[in-house]
Amino acid sequence: MSEIIHKGKWLTTLKRKTKTGYWEYVERNNKNAAVVMIGITPENEIVLIKQLRHTFNQTVIEFPAGLIDEGETPEQTAIRELKEETGCVGRVTSVSPPVASSSGLTTEMLYLVEMEITDIDGEQRLEDEEKIDWELWKIDNTIIERLEADAKKNNYILSSRLYAYFLGQNFQTE
Repeated sequence: MSEIIHKGKWLTTLKRKTKTGYWEYVERNNKNAAVVMIGITPENEIVLIKQLRHTFNQTVIEFPAGLIDEGETPEQTAIRELKEETGCVGRVTSVSPPVASSSGLTTEMLYLVEMEITDIDGEQRLEDEEKIDWELWKIDNTIIERLEADAKKNNYILSSRLYAYFLGQNFQTE
């Protein structure tokens, strides 16, 4: 059984009794599932965003992502959120099972949605609080090195999901 420590507008902090004490964690108040879009163009470029994240007060380089609205499927959310955040249009090619976002901190679950990007010429439809720049990055065996250099040069943070994704790629030398 969990006990509420604090309830804010968007998040609730809870604690749960364990064998050795209490474990603290957070839940979103309205939605506990999200999608992360891995969008790739026919030219083998990947859609990445740069967004100021207030938790760090720094820009994070990451995949586009968004919360699943009530009644939406992960596929529907991915198509909607990709369009809103980047203006791009894509076709869903695969969806992962739900995976833990940060299992020691939050109950949030993610769906990793792979997409084939079919149009890059649309307009973003951002919420008032959002400022998102998006870019296409050529996927090759230097992408981690290029992302690290960009992050270092601009004092950005790389998303762990993004970093892990590229570490897992088996690049062929061109």
